Amino acid sequence: MAQPPAFTQLSTSPVFNTKAVARETGVPADTFRAWERRYGVPRPQRTPGGHRLYSEQDIAIIRWLRDRTDEGVNISHAVMLLTDTLDTSATDPSLNTDSRAFHLLVGELTQALTEFDLQRAERLLGEAFSLYPFEQVLI
Repeated sequence: MAQPPAFTQLSTSPVFNTKAVARETGVPADTFRAWERRYGVPRPQRTPGGHRLYSEQDIAIIRWLRDRTDEGVNISHAVMLLTDTLDTSATDPSLNTDSRAFHLLVGELTQALTEFDLQRAERLLGEAFSLYPFEQVLI
């Protein structure tokens, strides 16, 4: 599975309307609007009239998610991978010197849930919520 490219190098200027994004990505507008509602990705800006405007970075993120779902990855898992990668690249390393990597916590939590180990799962969730933003853990 491909890792997300360096999205931070792309423009964040909101210039593309919904129709242009659907044409550029091949993803129906209803689909990426649902991703926005459910997972908070992409994050378009709004005009004073309430219309969504997307950036080059938003388009790249939609393409990346489209490619992962085309590979058979569940959209919620693809968003989690994307969010983890974006958060890791944006985080100041000095703030997390003692904390475990998010993806390791996710792996351990998945194993605990698969093994029906409720106590371990609760402990891991507590650790994740204490180390990472609520939205990231929730997704």
